[in-house]
Amino acid sequence: MPVTVQWDQDEPLTGQPDAGSAQKVYPAAGAGTVTITDEAIGGETITLTYTVPLDLTTVEPSPAQVDASGDAEARTTVVAGEGFPASTSGTIAIATGPAGSYGTTVVSSPVATNAAGVFTGATLTIPSGQAAGDYHIEATFGSVADLQAALTVVDNSLAAPTGLASPTQTANAIELTWSAVDGATGYIVQWKPTDSETWNAQPAVTEATDTVAGLQPETSYDFQVQAQGDGGATSPWSETFTIATAAEQTPLPAPEAFAAGTATATTVPFTWDEVADAESYVIQWRTGGDEWNQVPDISASPYTVEGLTANTAYEFQIKAVGDGLPDSDWAPQPPLEVTTAAEEPTPLDAPQSFAAGDATATSVPFTWEVVENADSYVIRHQTGGGGWTEVPDISASPYTVEGLTANTAYEFQIKAVGEGFSDSAWAPETPLEATTASQGQLATPEAAAGTVDATSVEVTWAEVENAEEYVIRWAQSGQTDWTEAAPVAAPATSGTVADLTTGQDYEFQVQARAAAWTASEWSAAVAATPA
Repeated sequence: MPVTVQWDQDEPLTGQPDAGSAQKVYPAAGAGTVTITDEAIGGETITLTYTVPLDLTTVEPSPAQVDASGDAEARTTVVAGEGFPASTSGTIAIATGPAGSYGTTVVSSPVATNAAGVFTGATLTIPSGQAAGDYHIEATFGSVADLQAALTVVDNSLAAPTGLASPTQTANAIELTWSAVDGATGYIVQWKPTDSETWNAQPAVTEATDTVAGLQPETSYDFQVQAQGDGGATSPWSETFTIATAAEQTPLPAPEAFAAGTATATTVPFTWDEVADAESYVIQWRTGGDEWNQVPDISASPYTVEGLTANTAYEFQIKAVGDGLPDSDWAPQPPLEVTTAAEEPTPLDAPQSFAAGDATATSVPFTWEVVENADSYVIRHQTGGGGWTEVPDISASPYTVEGLTANTAYEFQIKAVGEGFSDSAWAPETPLEATTASQGQLATPEAAAGTVDATSVEVTWAEVENAEEYVIRWAQSGQTDWTEAAPVAAPATSGTVADLTTGQDYEFQVQARAAAWTASEWSAAVAATPA
């Protein structure tokens, strides 16, 4: 409790205040004492300690809160006090700042104590529109002052929030909503157990919703909301809303068999056993003990976490989430550790303008455009879809692929290879087709008719060098509609044509064939009539 001390500065020192007296307000250093330090009294600096009745005064404003936006009655408090000097005139004032400190006087009024040192009915009315905040009452009677009575000034120009409701309740939290208040810049929610008298305040929020957590299951709670505005304006508290938390529920079981597949430089695929009643899953990951990063709303296994950093060790965990059920614990414990793959090198460009020259029976020459950063090239070939054969370590264009089979259709592709780069794609995307040349044309067989019966004719011929098979064809004499029989494999030199018409004149020819050679000319026609 601060005390005003007054002393005599002039000669002679009479001990009584005179025209040159000085005053200073000192805080109480302890119950019943006040210390004057470093004051020049009578020409020298001294320290004095006085005993004063600091612990006897009390001041009480009623009400202890006034509304700066209201009428005169709402802005008025009536102050009473006791323990002051008897039958003494003084002042009572409202001052800025919290109790126990000196502030700027807002409004004051003279007051006098009775023979018992008591005063009552001191009326103080703050100006309309006074800024909301912490204020206090200053009661001063001579050298005795009391600054310990707090007064709160509010601005209830805002309407009280309405429509307080709770969309969801869990065992430990209650979500609240209410109608927005015009002019409000924020809201304060206060709550308490219904059977308690002590309110607890939530941090301010800017939207008309808040969730109060840390509550007890199956317990009734009271809630109120106050709107806040510019300049410290506040609304009255809303009507009390009462609701109970839900019963405590068993959490979902944690997912089991959480496992990682083959990691790439930036991704890791995961699988796990499904959890009954789970609506979704959350995977969280971190590296080096950093904060967890979460991937929510995963519908089912499998799932691939993306956006990771190459060649980095990560920790991963998963939990199950259910509608109306507490989330499962994070699993596994300790977290699953996975390291991403090293970053893949940049691929080379695919060679362009890959073209074949004139083929021989066993080789095909190729040219292409040089690829930047390529150290070598690979050409591959296949025939009839029988599987690719690669020719590696080709230094530059042009290059001739050798060891091919004559008179054969091939498919060809090329790719670039370079140190520090990944191989290019094979090009062209649709393989280049080229056919090797034949080794020449086979000699024409010399054919003759052999044994003839009623429905068949045997045809014979002389063996042709390099022939792999022979084909007989026939037609009715004078016709050009030839029919080919099934090939006859070398070294056979005869074949029989069956199912002919008795008495019908026919002509027969023979052709020699081999894969690497051009087929022979058809032999001279041989006439025969089945009989």
